[in-house]
Amino acid sequence: MGNGSYSRRKMSILRPTRRFRICGIVPASGGPAAAGRRLSETPNHEQRPRFSPGGKRLIWTSKATDPSQIWICDFDTDSGVLEGKPRQLATISTGADGAIWSPDGKYIAWRSQARAGFEADKERLLIYDRQLGKTRDATEAFDRSVGSMAWTPDSKGVFLIAEDHGEAPIWSLPLDAKQPTEMARLHADDLIFSKDGKALYFTRMSIAGPNEIAALIFVDPTLLNLLQRRGIDVLTPKTEPSTVTHMSDALLSKIDMQPMKAFTFKGANNDEV
Repeated sequence: MGNGSYSRRKMSILRPTRRFRICGIVPASGGPAAAGRRLSETPNHEQRPRFSPGGKRLIWTSKATDPSQIWICDFDTDSGVLEGKPRQLATISTGADGAIWSPDGKYIAWRSQARAGFEADKERLLIYDRQLGKTRDATEAFDRSVGSMAWTPDSKGVFLIAEDHGEAPIWSLPLDAKQPTEMARLHADDLIFSKDGKALYFTRMSIAGPNEIAALIFVDPTLLNLLQRRGIDVLTPKTEPSTVTHMSDALLSKIDMQPMKAFTFKGANNDEV
């Protein structure tokens, strides 16, 4: 079983078969129908389904084309079936993946590589404006690859992960900005905002220990309007993330971990690596 997304009444999941993954649905309450059924007849892998904020539409990544693209279809919340025929939302030569809705339903963000045929090329953040029907590269001027991402609760910006000098810091990117602002320097992933918008949760890893859940606590949800205020002012005076879980504390307390120090060396074009 892969990753999925809840609708208001049911849960959409990925059900692996022996050959490929499909987009299926099961009742959240379980019961006799818990075996689920298939939603879409896309002939290849389907993954990462996401319901729209109102639950009336569903997007997912499909390999019905090569490379994979984002597909969309209306969804009947009463009967739990797709309405109409799924259509391809993204038509990008480098493919698209990881699509997420903005909380207000006006935008869809996804990742796509900059150049076709380069497996390890830069991952861009593309934002699709549903009203205009246009897609733009939100990180064109940002020389880093985008990883995990999450919309701010007010839909006016995106928080994202982008590796930099051996870390995976958290960055904020307002919709009208050209460059993201670094919010916290650490190795983070799996971003998700709390329902009230007061905290950003994520997994944090370091050389001193495995993943734990951590959080950045915000002064007030209104400060998430990144068009008005940016950077450190958005966070509490305690800029260090708060650790939520302590799954490995007991084991790590028995190990004498020596402090680590970062270093760089000259690489191609005399750049610091």
